Amino acid sequence: MMRPVVRCQEHLRGAAMMLAANNTAIKKGVFMKKRALRGLVLALASLPAFAQTTTSAPPAGRLLASNCYQCHGTNGSGGVENIRGESVSEIYNELKEMQRKSTPKMMDMHARGYTDAEIKLLATYLSTLR
Repeated sequence: MMRPVVRCQEHLRGAAMMLAANNTAIKKGVFMKKRALRGLVLALASLPAFAQTTTSAPPAGRLLASNCYQCHGTNGSGGVENIRGESVSEIYNELKEMQRKSTPKMMDMHARGYTDAEIKLLATYLSTLR
């Protein structure tokens, strides 16, 4: 027959082992939660940088100028006529004059498709091409 002290020690050892196993599982769970939380924090911290780079608008007039690239090239110096290096007022005045022609040609028809505000944006953007 076992003495009560020995039996008590065995129960204590068993309980200690169960506690250690539970403690390890708890620690592992807490570690995994902390790890997941760190990943979430890093992902959220990178969102503003990503969002900022994807939402920045192109220079004003660039989208309008994409119509000009077909004949004048992407840098304004190819094709039909060289428009690179012209000032805002030169480009603006030429387009306004084209809008007023009584017998329009191809470029005159393009100019008629723009509002005054669009012509200003277009002229400002095209004048920056170097």
